[in-house]
Parts: sequence; C-alpha cells; structure tokens
Amino acid sequence: GTIALRTTLNPTDAAGLLLRSLASVDPQLPSEIKTMTEQVATLTARSRFLAVLLAAFAGLALFVAAAGLYAVASFLVTQRTRDIGIRMALGASSSIIARQVAGEAVYWIVAGTAAGYGLAQLAARGLAAELFQIPATDAWSWASTMGALTIALLFALIPPMRRAASVDPVIALRAE
Repeated sequence: GTIALRTTLNPTDAAGLLLRSLASVDPQLPSEIKTMTEQVATLTARSRFLAVLLAAFAGLALFVAAAGLYAVASFLVTQRTRDIGIRMALGASSSIIARQVAGEAVYWIVAGTAAGYGLAQLAARGLAAELFQIPATDAWSWASTMGALTIALLFALIPPMRRAASVDPVIALRAE
C-alpha cells in the first residue's frame, strides 16, 4: 500500500516518526519513505533525461551546421580569390565583396533551412508523445529555433566575409 502524508514537520523528522509508528504496528513491515519532491523526480527522470539528451543533440547539430556553413563559405572564398582580386582591382569596395559572399551563403542558409524544416516536421510527429502540454507544432518554438539557427549561421559567415573583403588585388592576381 501507499500512504501520502502532508506535514509541516521537517521531512527527516516526519520520516523518523513514520518509521517508528510503522515499527510499532509491525516490525517486519517493509517501508520506504520518500518526499514528494523525490517521488516527482523519480517519475520524471526519464522525461528529463530525454529532454537533456535532445537539447545536447540540438546544440551539437547547431554547431555542426555553423561549422559546415563556415567551411563552405571559406572554401568558396578561397576558390574565388582570383575573381575577388579582379573585382577589387576594377574598383569594387570591400562592402560589396562582403555582401556578395553573404548573398551566396544566404542562398545555402535558406535552402538548408527549408529542407531542415520539412525533416523536422516529420521528426516532430515522433517526438509528440514526449512533449508535455506543448503541441508539436508550437509556432513560438519553431520560430525561435529558426531564428537561433539563422543567427548562428550568420555569425559563422563573419570570418569568410572579412577574409574576402581584405583580399589584396595585387597578391590575388600574382598567385596564378
């Protein structure tokens, strides 16, 4: 059987009192005393573990996405150094070059976000059972996730944009 007891006593004092009371009735009676906090923690341990695990994988996925975009943008800048040098020699400003690099990367960001959104919608159906009082199609969650991903990807673009904007036309043209 289970007994739930509400008391104003200290939990340790209440547990001692309960154990003595139970022992006076039957010393062989098995008993286990838990506070409500401990009981709730036991009942929600699996859900909390899954939430932490999911958050860790989401953070890892965000890092991998940002690192991948950084690598692709850096590769494109390295591949197009001669083109960038010619543009700068013909009078293109650093801001125009940086905007061009960002524009090409934004194309990949939008394409990746659209594909990721579609796959995430499919995955959300499988995770719906793990969500408590939150619908799998919660607009605020989706918007904040997309916003965080976009901000992280834009920050990943800063180093390649700066490197493209600082290409020396003379060195870039002499390289080949």
